[in-house]
Amino acid sequence: MAGLDRNGWPPWIGIGGRNASEYAKNTERKRTEETLVEAQKHFESIVETIREPLLVLTADLNVISANHSFYQTFKVTSEETEGWFIYSIGNHQWDIPALRTLLEEIIPKNSHFNDFEVDHEFPTIGPKKMLLNARRIYHESTGTDMILLAIEDITQRRQAEEALKTSETRYRYRTNN
Repeated sequence: MAGLDRNGWPPWIGIGGRNASEYAKNTERKRTEETLVEAQKHFESIVETIREPLLVLTADLNVISANHSFYQTFKVTSEETEGWFIYSIGNHQWDIPALRTLLEEIIPKNSHFNDFEVDHEFPTIGPKKMLLNARRIYHESTGTDMILLAIEDITQRRQAEEALKTSETRYRYRTNN
């Protein structure tokens, strides 16, 4: 019958022959894109759920995103954080020598670090003692590396530990004299 493809379908339906192959490729591509969008939403939900301040960085240390806790703790906005080089955010308050060492020397050689303590005087929030944890994550679908940087503020914990030590010293002094 004239006007039908080799499978007996009219060519305008786009099911048979070359059109079927293109249709299958387009369908698969669309499914892959939908899966990536869903995975991105899932990842963003996880980042936002974490209580500790968290930054997601590119391999060259630009901020992809930060969670609400980061913005709240360090008194910065998404506009002055996302897309910026980490050492530039918050009026350069993250240009911390110890952080540079970690991100520029340790992360490229290793996939992670844990409990790295940093003392820093922040212009807007004052002195902080922080524990930093980072992981390098390979994003397979895009073929790129990302770095997750979690920040735990341990300032109050360290102050309580110092107060306890002082109290113990006074107690020992009084009981021994």
